[in-house]
Amino acid sequence: MTNIKNYIKTGFILISIGSVSFSCSNGEAKEENKISKPVKNISTEIVKLTPDQEQHLSISLSSISEQIMDKTIKLNGKMMVSPNFIHSISSLYGGHIKNIQAMPGMSFKKGQILATLEDPQFIQLQEDYLSNLALLKTATLNYERQLELNKNKVASDKIFEEATLEYKKLTISNKSLAEKIKLIGINPNTLQVDQIKSQINIVAPFNGRVSEVLVNKGQYVSPTDKLFELLDPNGLLANFKVFESDLAHIQAGQEIRISTNASQDKKYEAKVITINPQVSEDGSTDIFARIQNLDSGLISGLFINGMISIQKQPTQVLPTACIVSFENKEYVWEQLVKGQFRLIPVKTGTQYNNFAEVSSLEDLRGKSFVEKGAYDLLMALKNKAEE
Repeated sequence: MTNIKNYIKTGFILISIGSVSFSCSNGEAKEENKISKPVKNISTEIVKLTPDQEQHLSISLSSISEQIMDKTIKLNGKMMVSPNFIHSISSLYGGHIKNIQAMPGMSFKKGQILATLEDPQFIQLQEDYLSNLALLKTATLNYERQLELNKNKVASDKIFEEATLEYKKLTISNKSLAEKIKLIGINPNTLQVDQIKSQINIVAPFNGRVSEVLVNKGQYVSPTDKLFELLDPNGLLANFKVFESDLAHIQAGQEIRISTNASQDKKYEAKVITINPQVSEDGSTDIFARIQNLDSGLISGLFINGMISIQKQPTQVLPTACIVSFENKEYVWEQLVKGQFRLIPVKTGTQYNNFAEVSSLEDLRGKSFVEKGAYDLLMALKNKAEE
């Protein structure tokens, strides 16, 4: 069903619009060109076409049929990220922000530099490690020499014990300092004296997207300060509101077809993973679903539409081309006799393969409905009413 605005064409709606005649549903004739007020209830109007007009519009007809279609529940919601996949990034050591390479909304790869920090303590950590490493090398040589001498009873046990103690102490401190400089992104196995630096990089721990940047260049940050909030797209979930009347039909594992307002033709498949057991004051609760075919088109906070199939059953359908929309309501054109047509209000449900579920206060069975030309008739009625 296409909105009526899509059918307004410059210079052409009907070739003979002035000669289309209208009458009330009670059959009383009205003179042409005397409608001065908008039609308050267009479903009471009858459109009459001459044979030439009907031929020009190439009107074709269709009728109600039955198809086995899914009974569905329509849902509205938003994309969100599971709390376990929202990462707050901070520095394990304080320092001044030297440079920022991240922006909100920016995608990043694992290991990509997000910011650079500068502080003298980074120099001290590297100095302590290299100094300890030099002492350890000396203590290792002394320990090996004293071990050999002690075996040959050339040196006393006390000297060997002192050498062993010094070797173990320096080994422990070396391991400790190596782990500390690993935490600031420096490889202790490759660190050399001429590589000591005052700056360290804050890098991305995974592939994802920047949600927030909470610092600025030159700012001093402490280990407790949050620098960035990063989102891992693997944690993206669809969050829908479901009302009590539909809740009984939904369970974990059910499939949901999802689309966005921006791209309704693209469908995403999802499965319900959890249902909030607590119903809010407005009678709704939250359900959460994981997307199966996730791509970059889905981001946190995006509004989405969902459809859950709950059962298959015979359904009364019409081709979607029969259904016209006007002022947020939906109608079909019934052919009364050849050349005469009447609007009937309808409600639509599930749509599939160019057919839509329809229902009405009237019995639609056995009637003929305009398929091709339905919007042209509506435009004729609307424009005549506005004259």
